[in-house]
Amino acid sequence: MNKLNPNKIGLTTATAFGVLYIVCVILFLLVPNQALTWASYMMHGIDITKISMPTRISGTTAIGFIEVLLLGYSAGFLFGSVYNFVDKKF
Repeated sequence: MNKLNPNKIGLTTATAFGVLYIVCVILFLLVPNQALTWASYMMHGIDITKISMPTRISGTTAIGFIEVLLLGYSAGFLFGSVYNFVDKKF
């Protein structure tokens, strides 16, 4: 099989996660109540409307964006590395 470049996969995944995060922020700015309802559907029984914060762009939004980029890069890099390891062994 082809060897994957973990760095490229990490950067690609981070970019995809970043785009999805920006779309999520835009949805929360445009339709906050509906976006909160949609987000609640993914929390499996947790009512996040009781713990939600006011909808606005702030420092926490920037921190969240950076965290999502780091998580995306880490997940992609790990995927590429594990794929190469498994491909080599099996």
